[in-house]
Amino acid sequence: MEEVGIDDDVYTFYQPGRCSRRSQTKIAFFDGAFEWHDMLTFYAGYEFAEQETWSPRMELRTIDEKHRQFLSAGVARVMLPVTPGSEAKVLQLLDTPLANQETFFAKLEADADEANFAGELPDISANLLREILCERNDQYRLGAGSLRLNDADFTIIPEIAFERLTWVLDEKLDVGREVMIEGTQYIVKSISSPTQGTFTTGTGRVGVEVDYYLGAVPIGDSWIEYVPTPLVILGGQEYKLGGLSASECSSSTVAPDAGLEASVAQIARTLTAGPAVAENVVAHVATLSEIKRLEGEHQARIEQNLKDNHDSQLKVLDRSASRLKVVDDLLAKQRQLLEENSKRKKDK
Repeated sequence: MEEVGIDDDVYTFYQPGRCSRRSQTKIAFFDGAFEWHDMLTFYAGYEFAEQETWSPRMELRTIDEKHRQFLSAGVARVMLPVTPGSEAKVLQLLDTPLANQETFFAKLEADADEANFAGELPDISANLLREILCERNDQYRLGAGSLRLNDADFTIIPEIAFERLTWVLDEKLDVGREVMIEGTQYIVKSISSPTQGTFTTGTGRVGVEVDYYLGAVPIGDSWIEYVPTPLVILGGQEYKLGGLSASECSSSTVAPDAGLEASVAQIARTLTAGPAVAENVVAHVATLSEIKRLEGEHQARIEQNLKDNHDSQLKVLDRSASRLKVVDDLLAKQRQLLEENSKRKKDK
């Protein structure tokens, strides 16, 4: 990179120069191994830097406001997610001492030289599923090569000329990973080799090769979300209405609204499906009547709470008015005493 300065007090930028083969390898690795569009940066104030740099940082002016924030910050913390499938390479780089990192990039360069990139990449714009998963959902990435399925077992088949991009299974990184195959999500259960593993559920397909999409590895167990209202009842759980048991609900102990029941029964008798339809409709009316009753009780509680709050506010206002009256009386007495004192002084 060649540094070019327009005006040191205004702006400094870098103009790309001639790039070596090794630099190209490093750029390609860092560009593909991290999801730069999801990077988060947190800046701390200039006072976190060395004291002799405080004044220059405060007086710095640039055209780009984000560039100015970066240069004037005393400390910056960066959170950069790793691209799914690149975890092993990134960990290998981090475990490599700084003095030996050239050997790491030399191996990457040799792997890249073995691949033939003369052919064109396949056009995936016509595949709607790929468009949805890869362009509209950042959680999934199209995997290189394909998977040969044997029900729950799978084998990774590399794509010619793209071997270095192939998903390499790692027991520490990939157990629990989500994999999308033809719109169905599967979870990696176990790994037997860098190219073979097993899903938690069977795919129902044997001896076929399919495209796959790599997802994330969920952290922690799932949890249950509770709907914060008794007015929402899931199908098959009508017995929860009014604190009834399942047996009580199945024996139709919930008394429906008589008028609604009669009307629905009359309509149901005109149907050609027989008396079973009428029984089902009447049962639903019982459920709806109970829901209506609960809604009425809920609304009544809301109105009562509003009334109680209103009464409480009135009491507070009354107490405040009483206190103000006492204060006014004290002020009036004080004014009267002052006037009497003034009058006595004048008489003397």
